[in-house]
This record gives sequence, structure tokens and C-alpha cells, in this order.
Amino acid sequence: MRMMSTRTKRTKRRSIDKYSPASLIIKAHYNEVGVNKVWNRNRIQRLIGYLRITEEELVSLLNTNISAFKASYLRGSVTGPCALLLTVLEATYMNEFIKDSIPDIFNFYGTSRHSKRDRHDTTAP
Repeated sequence: MRMMSTRTKRTKRRSIDKYSPASLIIKAHYNEVGVNKVWNRNRIQRLIGYLRITEEELVSLLNTNISAFKASYLRGSVTGPCALLLTVLEATYMNEFIKDSIPDIFNFYGTSRHSKRDRHDTTAP
């Protein structure tokens, strides 16, 4: 007679020590500005309406799977890379017309690091 082993479910835990200081700053910044919390059905519909595109066209712009996006959209929240890309689209096209956009999503250090002409360090931190 063979005994069956019991398996314990392993939980994935991400320890803080696995992230670099720069990645912790980025994560804290996204959390502070609420990039993952602001995207709900109404905000997505507002963006779709302003851009005059369909949901399917928006999904194509985001370069994601339609069924995965629709599932998160129906839950009422979009997070991760889609939320970041939606934020960039909104800031690019709607920033001057709305008051609740996040205009400088990549401002992690309080100053932009995008060009030498602005005398900012463009090398990796």
C-alpha cells in the first residue's frame, strides 16, 4: 500500500531585499501617484470617448490580450503595464483638458533625467 504525500502550497513572497533601491523608489512613486488605483470603467470610457476609438482599438494600442483586458475591465480595475500605458496615453492627449491626470508619470527623483541639454544625468542610476 502506497502512502500519499501531502503537498503544501507554496506561496510566492517577494522580499524587499530582492529589489534595488531604484526599483523601490519607482514602486513607491507609482503607489504615491495612484497609477494602479485610478483606472476604472468610467475613466477608461472617458479616454476611449476622447480618443474616438473602440475598446478593441484601445487594447491594440496597449498591445495586450483582449480577453485579459476585458476581464480586468469588467472587474472595474486595470493594473500593471496596462495602467501605466493608459496613464501615458491620458497624459499625452488629455492633460490640458482634465484636472485629474498624472502628467509626469516618470518623474521618480523630483527632476526629469531625460536630456543633457537640461543638465540632468542621463546615465543609469
